[in-house]
Amino acid sequence: MKILDCESFESTLFSISNICGISNSNVTEYLSSINDNKLYKKYKNNFGWFSDILVYDFAKKFSVEIEYDNLCWFHLARVNDSKDILTKGILPLNEALESIWNQIITLINGRIAIDDILQMKHSSNISGHNEWLYKFKTADKEHFGPFAMLVREAAFNNKEIGNYNYLEMPEIVREIIIGIKKKYDLDLYDDYINSTESVIVKFNTPVSLAKCSHYLGIALCYLYHRIKNEKFSSDSNMTYNGKGIGVLPKDIVSIEKLKLSKADFEGNSFFSVYSS
Repeated sequence: MKILDCESFESTLFSISNICGISNSNVTEYLSSINDNKLYKKYKNNFGWFSDILVYDFAKKFSVEIEYDNLCWFHLARVNDSKDILTKGILPLNEALESIWNQIITLINGRIAIDDILQMKHSSNISGHNEWLYKFKTADKEHFGPFAMLVREAAFNNKEIGNYNYLEMPEIVREIIIGIKKKYDLDLYDDYINSTESVIVKFNTPVSLAKCSHYLGIALCYLYHRIKNEKFSSDSNMTYNGKGIGVLPKDIVSIEKLKLSKADFEGNSFFSVYSS
């Protein structure tokens, strides 16, 4: 079975070499020789994305058919107990929402009347812009996820690619916590961070032949920017969206626990932006 695994530079390079039946040095020498401006000019009328240009030129150069069986994805989260992922899998938002509210109620620990919190929960009366975001995310399976990244390194370059920092807390938790702070003047941020841990969950999905070249092009872009010592960019990653269908425990490869505390999110937090 051939798998595209972008956990690291080395695993990505090995995957592409294995899938295409060429050596690591063939791949790196090709990418080192590329001039992106010249490549754009050569194929700009045929493709819109640099990754698609790159994989087309790559396949043409080495006369390879790009076909493989599975993809690895990296789900970024902050959870109360990572063991639950091994038994339940990665749940979409519509299935996880009840347990999220139960966790929030536990953190409140009687500091707000339970009837008031339940009224907030059932009415979705969160407060202001965060209320709109909460309703937006819970109304449509397009926003249920679960979500994941094709390239693991994207987890640590969220600012460079304009992503939310999912290792800090789920977006839906942020909306609830900010709503509670605004409505009841109770800040649960520290309580949440201190009672949870950041994780990266690696899982496999099958890939259709029609998508093989596109994903491998993203992987080539990632290698290209690393070889050229360029900043991580949005064309070096792709996002997975389960659209309401969870990831089964059998498809989970590993759970990586990260020791990230409040100090690690300072200067890279979306919480303060939306809580003011």
